[in-house]
Amino acid sequence: MPIDFKLYEHLEPITDRVFVIRDPIRESTLHIPESAQERERLLISTGTVVAAGPGKRDLMGNLVPMPCKVGDRVALQPGAHGDIEVDGLKVVATEARLLIAIIHPPAVQFRNSPIDVDDAPPENDDG
Repeated sequence: MPIDFKLYEHLEPITDRVFVIRDPIRESTLHIPESAQERERLLISTGTVVAAGPGKRDLMGNLVPMPCKVGDRVALQPGAHGDIEVDGLKVVATEARLLIAIIHPPAVQFRNSPIDVDDAPPENDDG
């Protein structure tokens, strides 16, 4: 179901905070293999940014732009966020620096692997 971003327009995170709607857990949820963990299996959740702050200031006072924007799908670092409810809307609140990745849709499916169009081999016109 598409997200109605207008419902979240009144939420304005400060500095480098973002509010994310968590994706329902499904097969495409990212998992860290057990070999990469100390003891427990961690689940990395994904979601969509519904509100983003203006960014954080560096030591010189310059505004550092946010790495993500409203509508971006992101991967959330396990345990580095909190679920909150504002005006009946449930969101995940976290700092932008604690996001693991922005998840872009693949440009093309080529041999069952997402690759960019420029990486595809040239067409054979030998006929």
